[in-house]
Amino acid sequence: MPRLLVLVVACAACSWLSPRPDRTRFYVLAAVPPEVDPPPVAQPLVGLGPIALPPYLERPQLVTRLAQNELRISEGEQWAEPLNRGFARVLARDVELALGPGSVVLFPWPRSAAPRWSVSIDVQRSERLAVGEVELTARWTLRDAKSGEVLVASDESIRDRMRDQSGEAAVAALSRALAALGQNIVRAQSRLNRGGP
Repeated sequence: MPRLLVLVVACAACSWLSPRPDRTRFYVLAAVPPEVDPPPVAQPLVGLGPIALPPYLERPQLVTRLAQNELRISEGEQWAEPLNRGFARVLARDVELALGPGSVVLFPWPRSAAPRWSVSIDVQRSERLAVGEVELTARWTLRDAKSGEVLVASDESIRDRMRDQSGEAAVAALSRALAALGQNIVRAQSRLNRGGP
């Protein structure tokens, strides 16, 4: 009987101490290509940055807003890169896909690649919602990069429907929302380029 007890305890210990598989899933934002390829440009037109995210989003885990004052942090769904870097990288790519190769430079840019316009972005929200959507809320300001004069300032609140509540669906919808933000910035830049307000 003691031998049997020892065997049972040993087996239980082996099971308890054995490593468990890591079920964490890692995600990245992705650019959304436009329907028409833009022409190449001779120099950077738009400088993106600085881009500020709220501290509660500066974490590896995906965030879901359950209510106005309640968030859920998902340990099993994480970003594969810091969100501020991914946000800047993908938004730059979205804008470049619309304006042409070499049209975008990220902050801080060197003097040798100074853009004509700069866009700073203050993100308030970029998260999954419990209602089956994602929300991207941000204020962006387009300036003359040389003088610093504010030419356009806009508050955006963009929502996109998820196909389900998975992390993959949430990140795909956030990528589409980010592309929509980029399109709005491109439209403003294009109006200025044509001499419009």
